[in-house]
Amino acid sequence: MCVDQIDADDITLDRQIRKHREIKEWYLKEPKTRAGVRAAVLTPHLSKTLTAYMEANPPVEREMTYRYRNGDEETRTVRLIFTTDDGQPMTREYLRWRWDKACKKANIKITRHRLRRTMATLLIGDGVDVKTVQAILGHSKASITLDMYADPSEQGRAAARKALARRRIKAA
Repeated sequence: MCVDQIDADDITLDRQIRKHREIKEWYLKEPKTRAGVRAAVLTPHLSKTLTAYMEANPPVEREMTYRYRNGDEETRTVRLIFTTDDGQPMTREYLRWRWDKACKKANIKITRHRLRRTMATLLIGDGVDVKTVQAILGHSKASITLDMYADPSEQGRAAARKALARRRIKAA
């Protein structure tokens, strides 16, 4: 993540960082699909936490090639927020290793994907419309979001019973 991706309310997820297999050079690229370009919600608590993190760990400025889907390239100067101790960009593998290490130390077993699923299920359960949750997750279709993350809840069943009772229909 780069500093320029953060504004007052959102974190714009419009690029990915990769390392070229052969020449071992870091570069930025567009997400694999247009739906992958999205805005994550920046809550006041997350904003405060991110600000404190950047004060303790100043972003690292770096010139990088940005590769577009159509093959065009440009050089950009970016300020990377999350880097390894030696200033290199963090990879998925590195993040997974750090996550697993922290979970082991805390004696909990939870995957990063489970947190994503929980967030999506809670948002849907709290009445956030599926199209908004779809956009936050970067899914190309709302049906993917519903199929993967919307679990039936007891509150939903109770609401269905109430709605059917108002209409004097017996619930199954």
